[in-house]
Amino acid sequence: MHGVFEMRGLEQKIAALWLGPAWRAWFLLPFSMLFGVISAGRRWFYRLNPPQTLPATVVVVGGIHVGGSGKTPLCAHLAGLLERRGLKVGIILRGYRGCDNKRSSLVKPSDSAESFGDEAILLAGKCDCPVVVGRRRRDAAQFLWNYAQPEIIISDDGLQHYALPRDIEIVVIDITRHGGKWGNDYLLPAGPLREPARRINSVDQVVYNGDASLPDGIALHIDSAVNMVTGNTQPLSGFKACDKLHAIAGIGHPQRFFNALREQGLDPVCHQFPDHHPFTVDDLDTLSDGLILMTEKDAVKCRTFAQPHYWMVPAEVGMNPELEQQLIDMILGARRSGNSNQSHN
Repeated sequence: MHGVFEMRGLEQKIAALWLGPAWRAWFLLPFSMLFGVISAGRRWFYRLNPPQTLPATVVVVGGIHVGGSGKTPLCAHLAGLLERRGLKVGIILRGYRGCDNKRSSLVKPSDSAESFGDEAILLAGKCDCPVVVGRRRRDAAQFLWNYAQPEIIISDDGLQHYALPRDIEIVVIDITRHGGKWGNDYLLPAGPLREPARRINSVDQVVYNGDASLPDGIALHIDSAVNMVTGNTQPLSGFKACDKLHAIAGIGHPQRFFNALREQGLDPVCHQFPDHHPFTVDDLDTLSDGLILMTEKDAVKCRTFAQPHYWMVPAEVGMNPELEQQLIDMILGARRSGNSNQSHN
């Protein structure tokens, strides 16, 4: 099986440090302790000084582990579930790596990832609801309310942004990533945690990404690819006969994408890039000897220079029916309770 993983040097060293024996990161523990004090202080500040509430029910889909866990696909799936029940929904996010996210802005599918970030463009294209980016999530939520008056606001990430009032907190854990463990269990920068692991005990729902058969499980499913020039769709099984097949991924957990392709019977040469990597023509020119399969998140950054051998692989969320009903009941219950937007800090 091929395995050409082009891990960039610094990112590789950091990952090895976080996943290795705890003693290797001891020299960073003073900084982690400072990070923990500041983080706890912010949370207590907003607990004592709750942020001003919003007229909509706010659902935060976040994580306590740095890197991709499946938050964005879950946000898109939740938005669809709620809209099919006749609810007005909107999504907010920071617009990470976007150069125009300093102020709140409505995102269109035709906008550039350079302006608003790859996740924002992906959500704007997949969802039938307004998507707003803004560095200050509280301001983004207010902008979204002023624009569309949604009944439900879903925040993609933002668990630690306590200035944003919230009714429901959902934490996503990728159980395919290091077995769902927290690495060395240290806070940033000595480890990968944004908050102590015990934080999950205070959220409303933990969702485990990687096995939809679990009572609280979801899984990302792929079975086809879309040509980025012609728009034609082809089953992934049709790529088995390719003489040379490349797979690229600049996401938080590239191995999930590569493993999913292999589960479909493919054997691509895999090229791993840093999360949110700003792809250019030069990155992919050396791969012109075969077809290229890429994630939806990466495709939004490659569409302006797409070639006929570029194929996007869309992913759909498969969710345990019990979890789906539980989440819907939870959100509708928060809306009916009369306690909408009381700070959840």
